[in-house]
Amino acid sequence: MPVNVVGEVSFEEDIDFFAFTAEGGEQVRIEIIADRIFGSSLDSLIYVIDEDGETTLATNDDFFDESRDSFIRFVAPVSGNRVYFIAVTDFGGLGGSTFPYVLNLAIADAPDRVEVEPNDTTPNADEAPIPSFFFGDSDINDDLDIYFFEGFAGEAFIVDIDAELFFSAMDPVVELYDDTGGYLFGVDDADGLDPRFNIVLPYTGLYFLAVYDATGLGSSSSYYSMNVSVQSGALAPRIDFFKFVNFTVLKQVRGIGFVNAGDGAYAELNSVEIRSFNAPRKPTTAIKVKPGVETEDGDVVTVVNPDGRRSNPGIID
Repeated sequence: MPVNVVGEVSFEEDIDFFAFTAEGGEQVRIEIIADRIFGSSLDSLIYVIDEDGETTLATNDDFFDESRDSFIRFVAPVSGNRVYFIAVTDFGGLGGSTFPYVLNLAIADAPDRVEVEPNDTTPNADEAPIPSFFFGDSDINDDLDIYFFEGFAGEAFIVDIDAELFFSAMDPVVELYDDTGGYLFGVDDADGLDPRFNIVLPYTGLYFLAVYDATGLGSSSSYYSMNVSVQSGALAPRIDFFKFVNFTVLKQVRGIGFVNAGDGAYAELNSVEIRSFNAPRKPTTAIKVKPGVETEDGDVVTVVNPDGRRSNPGIID
């Protein structure tokens, strides 16, 4: 999580089951999007089932006004990490090719939030508590939405933006900045035109997020949702220092936790992948950059493992 699953109740009495894990006390936001956006025939009915596969812990039929779509905010009742199941079906037992849906699953505390304009500068940024779920839009040209949050060093911060998935006209970009306005990381297109990323936070304190349209265009149909959450950064790589040639040409990234499996870990410079690979003699603690890359003061380097976990941002000074 967060994740969007595109599904279909394909025939009569069809039931789709999904498994997820949650820590005790975590709030899991479970939403079906069907007739509200896709014009689906589905009258969704969802259940949350305990790990025994039998005990129903929560259920919902019609949650939203003038819609048959379902929604549950499920609070995991048992301490520790535990498996739960989601069942998705049609209330009337119907199904077919006109019964598609999207299951949106995210960790987010209540309530869902809406951006408050003006929020185009850091002094008037909207607060984004961790974890939370936001709705925003880019209804004017060059609209910029800025959010702030308090983060903790070593946590893996996750931001997920959905727009194209829900037929929005927006091509969103999301960027992370430090408390002085210094750029840390950003993504344009990750899931189609929709951006998402995770990154290990380098310090405890204030951070800013900026969301805007890549084309600079705005309209009444340019909307998005944003989920922000954190996970343990224990399994993510970490950058400690760099090796240069001629003072400015980056040749090697040093740290720990660089996975040498499959395609191996790789480095990014200012959010763009560069030619790099695990160093042969120290594959889990060094990434070689070949050929070397010219860098400038303030450039940001990150390392990504094959599973998508991203290191802390290493700022070149």
